[in-house]
Amino acid sequence: MKGLPTMNSIINDNYSIYQDDCYKFIKSLPDKSVDCIIIDPPYEKIAGGGGGCFGLEHRSYLTETSDDNLWSGLDLSIIDDMFRVCKVPNFYVWCSKKQMYKLLTEFVEKRKCSFNLLTWNKSNPIPASYNRYLLDTEYCLFFRKGARLYGSYHTKKTFRVLPVNKADKKLYNHPTIKPVSILEDFIENSTLPGDTVLDMFMGTGSTGVAAVNKGRKFIGVEIKPGYFATASSRLEEAVRNRENSEVSPQIEHDKEELENMELLPDNCDSFPVPRIEDKELADFFNKLKDKMPECDTRKASPEAIKEMASRLGL
Repeated sequence: MKGLPTMNSIINDNYSIYQDDCYKFIKSLPDKSVDCIIIDPPYEKIAGGGGGCFGLEHRSYLTETSDDNLWSGLDLSIIDDMFRVCKVPNFYVWCSKKQMYKLLTEFVEKRKCSFNLLTWNKSNPIPASYNRYLLDTEYCLFFRKGARLYGSYHTKKTFRVLPVNKADKKLYNHPTIKPVSILEDFIENSTLPGDTVLDMFMGTGSTGVAAVNKGRKFIGVEIKPGYFATASSRLEEAVRNRENSEVSPQIEHDKEELENMELLPDNCDSFPVPRIEDKELADFFNKLKDKMPECDTRKASPEAIKEMASRLGL
């Protein structure tokens, strides 16, 4: 996305992430350029930061406070830009119970969206200050207007998942990281492979990881350098994991093709390298034998051998 003002950015075929203020950044995005928006707006007075400081994983965990404090962290004018940049209204907004009324007013009463209330029932709410505990339920409002639903997940409004790993909380430097599995379900429900998901309050990148895992493009914005760096590392790892997982099915397919080739006589206990006059092809076949010794002896044309070796990167 050329021409977008930003402090730092990483752009590739899978994702584009920007270290910037989300309120300024979103105004530079083209109209109707994303397919779905997933956000967890900040509690600014508690967090003490600007747009993007506390994203999906960085909701303040100290305690719920007054309505004024809850809404001081979100400039509602950003909603106009959300409608502008999304092809059709297709939004997931994490919120507290106290925020629901204003969100419903903005999205439903004023802009005529339909909505669902989704809840995440946590099995391990963490201690907060003053001997108080965070509520064990978090809420997400799903707003849409003309957006298609691609899965059956929208009928399931309550999420119950395993507790978040404590090591992940420490690794990503936040106490309330949300499970990527929930975000993956949102994304599968509301987008198709290749679609673009936007998170203007990216935090350490859980929405981006979910998008990459499901073969979607991702745009993320985060103003804090530390969170931005963590998000970058997580997204790189997600891309590597996805690429590795995509190789395996092809290898299994190639194994199946080899196993379906005509068997040599039972008394022939080695790959028929002497039958291949082309030394390069013979080397390919030897490497193929080393890579997949369980395939036993097979007979194939030089063309088939070369194609198979090429697929396996030999």
